[in-house]
Amino acid sequence: MRKVLKLSLYFIVLLILQEILFRVCFPIPELSNFDRGFYTEKDEKLAKGYVRNRSYYWESSVDTSHKFVHHYNRYGFRDKEWKVEKGADKPRVLFIGDSYVESVMSDSTMTEYFHNMANSDAVEVMNAGMLGIGFTRYLRLLTDMVPIFRPDVVVMVVYANDFMDDKITVPTNYATPIYYEWWKPRVVELLEQWKRGTPVPFRWGVEAKPLFAKAGENGFVWNGALDKMEVHAEPFLADAMKAGTFNHHRLNEIKREALYLKKQHDLRLPMDYFRFYAAKFQFEPLVVYIPSRNQITDHYLQYEFQLCKTCDSRLSLTDSIYNQNQVQLEKVCADYNLPFVNLSNVIRAEENRGNHLYWNYDGHLNEKGTELVAEEIYQFFVHTGQD
Repeated sequence: MRKVLKLSLYFIVLLILQEILFRVCFPIPELSNFDRGFYTEKDEKLAKGYVRNRSYYWESSVDTSHKFVHHYNRYGFRDKEWKVEKGADKPRVLFIGDSYVESVMSDSTMTEYFHNMANSDAVEVMNAGMLGIGFTRYLRLLTDMVPIFRPDVVVMVVYANDFMDDKITVPTNYATPIYYEWWKPRVVELLEQWKRGTPVPFRWGVEAKPLFAKAGENGFVWNGALDKMEVHAEPFLADAMKAGTFNHHRLNEIKREALYLKKQHDLRLPMDYFRFYAAKFQFEPLVVYIPSRNQITDHYLQYEFQLCKTCDSRLSLTDSIYNQNQVQLEKVCADYNLPFVNLSNVIRAEENRGNHLYWNYDGHLNEKGTELVAEEIYQFFVHTGQD
């Protein structure tokens, strides 16, 4: 009898140790139906699956040899791990935006800078920045995240290229959170996820993968016109794009930028929805506008024209016709009583002093620019007494 008891105890201890090992090595989030991959496309039918616990790097070899590694949390965002339940007496600030919030060309993110400025012990900050999305996906992300994570403040950071999002749609429902069953043995959960095709990433040893495809790979937008790339861009830039070490979407980007900035956009729908949702779930809203560098100064045109050799060299996006949408955005925010911060003047002042806040070829904010934006947002809360 004692032998049976010892053997039973041995197996119980073994199972406990195995469970601990599996939970440590294969962590899963609290929620099973929330992930960055659900929001990566404008069309929800095209959205990809889970991207949690992965690492990627953003590269711009024509600007710097440094690679900017993005470590995704268990929900697929470039941030620390998130918990559904808020800390006691600690306000939660949620940032929603695109690659400028994700801070793709900066080692520290905008939200990390904000968090440090606001005293990390006094506030919780969430970075829901996602490269490549616009108003439609902002609203979808907002709609699902707010009822789950219950932020006290939501900062929607709008960048100039968000005006490309012409067909903005408003969600009609929000996701009901589905929790993983904490009591279920982790090995059973992992087997079920494997059968469903859900990735089960290992906690350690995740190798960072490049974010840009090379010529010939799926996702490289110029595969059908490789021989024509040098017509539009300087050879060293075209070569870097083909090698996957520079963003291939930058080819002729200023030409596209001029088209969507020149066009007037109706921004009432997304801002009205933001106002409505803030009232419904009792959070403080804030809209922040980050301008394109070309709206601010002509300094970067020397680099833009190397990426668009067919462009008219007289083109300048500092003219008022290319700066009408942020003016309209500010007016709409005022109409809906939404606090609004336009960073154009602050960035212009720095650029005029020779403090360049953007990378030359990539076009995103550099480390200094990312920190400045975080500082301005933080100062808004200080001056309005919300800090």
